[in-house]
Amino acid sequence: SELEALPAADDPAEPEGESRGLLARLSGERGQTTVEFAGILPLLLIVVMLLWQIGLVGYTFMLAGHAAREGARELAIDTTDTRTDRPYADVAMEDVPKAWRKGAKVDRPEDATVRVALKVPVLVPSLKTNIKITSEAGTVIEDEPL
Repeated sequence: SELEALPAADDPAEPEGESRGLLARLSGERGQTTVEFAGILPLLLIVVMLLWQIGLVGYTFMLAGHAAREGARELAIDTTDTRTDRPYADVAMEDVPKAWRKGAKVDRPEDATVRVALKVPVLVPSLKTNIKITSEAGTVIEDEPL
């Protein structure tokens, strides 16, 4: 019958002296996973850093667009533009994080347009890149103060 094909509980299927567990059978490969993980870890870190840098580029694009729109909103009601007083530029940079302010440039290429250029921060400081994201926003200048 079917039950006779199975060995008895106290009848070892393996000869004495040989281990029965899976880990014991793989004892010759102990540490193999650790070595493989250590080999792949630098590649994984590089991929994560590249993805993070791509995220920084996208975030910079979003920040530049937001800053240009905020500057254009302010320019619509206050067209003051002197060397010392540029309220549209101050408002544009108000919400930009500190890491993006270094090297940022806000100007007016036309009467009713604000342009914001932000440098993308680099994750690895020794890599000197000069990636700039520029965004423009236009507005309608109000004739009378609100």
